[in-house]
Amino acid sequence: MSLPLTTVTNAQDGALKRVAVYRGIPWDDLRTVLPVDPSSDVVFTICGDGYAAHIDAGYAKAFKPLLILEINGQGPEDWGRSLASGMTMAPFYVNAAGFVPRAAMKVAGLDEGPVYPYAVVRLDFTTTARSLDPLRVPAGGSELARAGERLAIRDCLSCHDHGGVGGRMSNRPWALLKTWSSNTNYFRRYVVKPRSVQPGSRMPGFTHYNEEALDALQAYFKEWKPPVKAQ
Repeated sequence: MSLPLTTVTNAQDGALKRVAVYRGIPWDDLRTVLPVDPSSDVVFTICGDGYAAHIDAGYAKAFKPLLILEINGQGPEDWGRSLASGMTMAPFYVNAAGFVPRAAMKVAGLDEGPVYPYAVVRLDFTTTARSLDPLRVPAGGSELARAGERLAIRDCLSCHDHGGVGGRMSNRPWALLKTWSSNTNYFRRYVVKPRSVQPGSRMPGFTHYNEEALDALQAYFKEWKPPVKAQ
């Protein structure tokens, strides 16, 4: 609470489903007030269940999120549970005052969604080069795969990790998704209705994915290659 704080109002909080007044640390101030690498341009918000949403420089600039310490004047011990998932909100929460999808971020007809992780227990400051670039398709990759790359990094990385980057909530790493992508029926059913192929899956179904999005995502995982480690 001794760090620089600001107060903003979100007219419709995604987790609480109501108006919420946030008091917290502006995202851009975190690199200056915390002992982290000042060149970091990506922050992974690690949650207690292994979910790991990331906020890059573009999202931070567009929406100016906060590391939230108080909601409606109450500290984490009084936040209760998210109405979206039933999960406890404490100890930290990240959100912005408002969100409007950016036109430039639309992929396969699908808008980007807001990033608002709760039950955050750690912040990992890193760079695009260390975290996201190893997930890019190789030079010469198809345009369809490049569209899928954007979807994968946006929607899959929070639960599926590669090399310690991303979430571990699913216990199904990036390389396994690549393996599954070779089986069209299995892969597409897993994305849209995961429990139809894995009854114990914790993954929510991406029922909003259209055929173009599924084609792009599958093309990405087929064309992506794990970077070769230097000897």
